[in-house]
Formats: sequence, C-alpha cells, structure tokens
Amino acid sequence: MPQMMPMNWTFLFIMFNMMFFFSMIMNYFYYLPSIKINSIKNKINNDSKFIHNFWPLN
Repeated sequence: MPQMMPMNWTFLFIMFNMMFFFSMIMNYFYYLPSIKINSIKNKINNDSKFIHNFWPLN
C-alpha cells in the first residue's frame, strides 16, 4: 500500500529501541516523586523498618 509507512529492519530496530529507552525514562520520572515522598515520610516518622528506603512498594 502506498500510504503505509516504511517497514524495514532499520526502522523497526530504531522504533523498538526508542520505545524501550523512553519507557525506562518515563518510569524513572514516574517513581521519583513517590520515592522522595516516602523518604520524607520515613524521615518524619523516624521509623525505617525496611532496609530499602528508596525502593517503592517494599
């Protein structure tokens, strides 16, 4: 079909790679506020019962 975008190995390689890295970046920015809030809560409560203070959902 003429209106289809190009489907070749280079295009697919680039697209899958960029999906992967973009997802990693967005996950970092998504979890960062939660990590900061949990660290602040642990500092305020002075109750660090878990070893992984910077791992959400521990």
